[in-house]
Amino acid sequence: MNNSHVNMSDAVMRRIKIETLTTCLFIIEFFTNILRFVGLGRRYYKKDNRIDGKIVLITGANSGIGLEATYQLCRRGAKVVMCCRDVEKGRQAANNVRRRFRTADIDVHQLDLSSFTSIRRFGKTLGDHYDRIDILINNAGVMMCPERTLSSDGYEIQFATNHLGHFLLTHYVLPLMIDSDDGRIINVSTIHHIRGRIFFDDINFTKKPSSYDPVEAYCQSKLANVLFTRQLAKELDDRSDKFPNVKVYSLNPGTINTNLTRHILGFKRIIFNIIGFLFNLDVYSGVQTTLFCALEPSLKYQSGHYYSNCKENHCIFSESLDDEAARRLWTISCQMAHNDKSSGGEKKKKESIVDLSKYLEKAIRIKFQGGREATGTLKGYDTLLNLVLDGTTEYLRDPDDPYKVSEDSRQLGLVVCRGTTIVSICPVDGMEPIANPFIQHE
Repeated sequence: MNNSHVNMSDAVMRRIKIETLTTCLFIIEFFTNILRFVGLGRRYYKKDNRIDGKIVLITGANSGIGLEATYQLCRRGAKVVMCCRDVEKGRQAANNVRRRFRTADIDVHQLDLSSFTSIRRFGKTLGDHYDRIDILINNAGVMMCPERTLSSDGYEIQFATNHLGHFLLTHYVLPLMIDSDDGRIINVSTIHHIRGRIFFDDINFTKKPSSYDPVEAYCQSKLANVLFTRQLAKELDDRSDKFPNVKVYSLNPGTINTNLTRHILGFKRIIFNIIGFLFNLDVYSGVQTTLFCALEPSLKYQSGHYYSNCKENHCIFSESLDDEAARRLWTISCQMAHNDKSSGGEKKKKESIVDLSKYLEKAIRIKFQGGREATGTLKGYDTLLNLVLDGTTEYLRDPDDPYKVSEDSRQLGLVVCRGTTIVSICPVDGMEPIANPFIQHE
């Protein structure tokens, strides 16, 4: 009883702290938006940097700040790849940009970020169209869906679209950023991330579907954007030999008049429309921090940081700085993104989430589907749940893996094993065996 009272008290205090901080930040942003009418408060990216010949991929590019980013970057010489769920609306938006800037170089592709099938189809053909990608702007999103809805893969729709879709897409784009001299990944989050919490024990909100809170789900997905940015920065740093020039940023674009609030209905909709008309930013003002992260030369040597109003924002809540949560989210996201429609989300059996950190630098024996085995020292487990072994003669590579294991690694005796092919891991020194660490089980 005492423990329950303590936990409840901690939860209440946490909520009070979050709501207080949120209120303060919204007041600051509110007055910043008002001051912009007299030319104060709101920062604009005024450098006219050219990025001639660079290829920029933007999700959610047919409306809002995605569309404005397309126009602004075309003006600076970029070729823009517009990724849109509705390809016809995407073509219309591209024509609108061309009317504003006649020589705009634009391609339009269909991409539904709530569907792993759509992302994989797009990702596997991306290299057929482009020899490299210089800038990836993960901009698309959905907000405050009134009812708990699942994606085609069985995941809560806001988490699936805002986080998981961009997580998987990024892994397909990354190999095309190897040859970029200034590769940048930009994850568009929001000020609302400070209200978020990753519900690791119930990411899909399945335990209490009748009390589903669309705001809570939205804030979870936006916090995931920030945590993903932090962990991806670490992963890229660990792979600096392969991705020496790729950096990643997250940002708050500000409170903007876009169609992102289309799911807000009734009286709330009326209030949002009135406040939005009077005080929200237009898309030109809202795209400025995105342009800052895409174009500012000084950011070439920074990674993993969070930006707002065209500058780094240090006023960030503790949940946003939780490296352990970021690592855990990364692992879970890898597992979720590995499953297709037939075995995804709530339609699949329960998965085991395993932390292998205690087995690093230890000898292990791995059994694979098909009866093969490999023994070696566990050197790491990283993107796409690969296990990296040293000192083994076994060599495996999944042809669908967007990461290619180099011949140098093969000659060094390194093996990268896809988690979905593993049946069991047995530590050689007698430590507790791990059964089925990455595949489904009853």
